[in-house]
Amino acid sequence: MSDKQTVLEVVSRLPETATLADINEELATLAAIRDGITAADEGRVKSHEEVKRLLGQWTSK
Repeated sequence: MSDKQTVLEVVSRLPETATLADINEELATLAAIRDGITAADEGRVKSHEEVKRLLGQWTSK
């Protein structure tokens, strides 16, 4: 499915009362999910242990 077709499908599922902000949020979420899938497919991931270690560093500052 092309990006345009995906956008049309996502927008068509939203209620008629959806605002531009609602639409933007849906599309941003979809883009982030696609980016994550691409990163995982390319092996750009961190192990659970590494994430726990990094999280500990970030939250202790």
